Amino acid sequence: MSTPYTYYRPAADEQELSAYFAERLGLVRSVEEQPFPLQGDRWWVDTFTPDEDWSGEAARIGTDELLIITFEIGKNLVEDEYHRAHLDLFGAVVDQLNSTPKLTGMLVHGDEKVLIERSTGGLTMLAPSLADPGDYNFGDHLAPVLSRAAVAPLDDLG
Repeated sequence: MSTPYTYYRPAADEQELSAYFAERLGLVRSVEEQPFPLQGDRWWVDTFTPDEDWSGEAARIGTDELLIITFEIGKNLVEDEYHRAHLDLFGAVVDQLNSTPKLTGMLVHGDEKVLIERSTGGLTMLAPSLADPGDYNFGDHLAPVLSRAAVAPLDDLG
């Protein structure tokens, strides 16, 4: 099983979020009547409403009503599909943060590696590892995302 990505953001209409990520990531609803989970060849996406154990994450992005969206990558992707899936996910998160006034959020890989973050009143920031060809940016495939946000060190969770 791969390490999931977790998107922490203020609570929002799940129908709208489902439609957004379905379109951006090429997904369909697992159960037609429910907005989540979503599935496709490249991603499995689901949500959950956290309890008080997540108060640190909620405080970091300045919200009292946190929504958590998890993304698990498909198991059988070849190299190009794998890189494209990441480009699409990172692009979808960056674009949502950039296009929604006052929206805060962060995308975390695993339990603590913060990759993308927008704090209250701030710009969307990308961790330097997203620009590193020896890390997430193999073959410079993330260049389109890097042009849409600033690269700066981000504090990991933990």
